[in-house]
Amino acid sequence: MAELFSTESVQSEVSDISRAIEARRETIALEYGIHEEPRIVHQVVGEELFGKPAPSVNTPPPTHYLDNLSGEEKESLNHYIELIPERGIVRAIDAVRNEQPLLIDAFHDVLADKLYVELKTHGLVE
Repeated sequence: MAELFSTESVQSEVSDISRAIEARRETIALEYGIHEEPRIVHQVVGEELFGKPAPSVNTPPPTHYLDNLSGEEKESLNHYIELIPERGIVRAIDAVRNEQPLLIDAFHDVLADKLYVELKTHGLVE
């Protein structure tokens, strides 16, 4: 499989997300009491890309439910994740928007986790 964030257009989107994180970091800390970088990335992905606050902002997002996805749900989730290097982050999000809420939330969580790792690798977050 291709590197998830390697194409030029996706790298540009990652840079945009990094700028959004910087612009929102202090507000998120004040409004939600979130100071941990992974949770800030999760919050910004929810707000900036999905147009809504991330659920359960005052507690760490649950991850155990991902282990309980059915085979079909995991296959669908992987399909949408694989769209990122092909179409870019925004188009992958547009594609997943019509899915069931569980799949949308799972995509959000996986995307936020992968973005955090990418941003940290490039020194864009702590």
